[in-house]
Amino acid sequence: MVLHAHSLRPASFTFTIDCPTLLLGLWDAPYDPVHPDPDTLALLLAHASGADKWNSLDAKLSAAIYDKIISCGDKRYKIWSKANLDLNSTETELKAKLHSRRVAWESAVGEVCRPDKTTVRDLYLDWGARVAVMLAQEWEQRKQGVESYTGLRQSGQLPWQGMVKDMVVMLAESV
Repeated sequence: MVLHAHSLRPASFTFTIDCPTLLLGLWDAPYDPVHPDPDTLALLLAHASGADKWNSLDAKLSAAIYDKIISCGDKRYKIWSKANLDLNSTETELKAKLHSRRVAWESAVGEVCRPDKTTVRDLYLDWGARVAVMLAQEWEQRKQGVESYTGLRQSGQLPWQGMVKDMVVMLAESV
């Protein structure tokens, strides 16, 4: 009986180590692109293989960002699911963040970079766009009311929860 109870506890895990430069600047205002420091990049590249999509630099950096999206989504849900959430101040704050993200993203689009930094810049652009769009979509869902928002969470329909479903499908296809 105790064994079964323990097996039902939610697991907590991470795909990554805690290293801010792996997040490419996507979580710290002003959200400008940040290239991983040389030592971290060397560690990531030491065993990276372009032929193995799971062991590539793209996959390693994407895993760090994916992990952050999921953990931030869960934290944000805990705040946004409160019935007494100040919608006006939350929206004002979110719009300012989205504006800063967009300015940084648009600046990075036009950036000319060395070939060895192209992968990181492209990942920054892809993930930066995903994060901004997911935040905006989730806020629109929250504005429909706390009951609707919590219902979407329970049914796994918040934007960041869709990423979890996509990951499960991708992992199943690779087996």
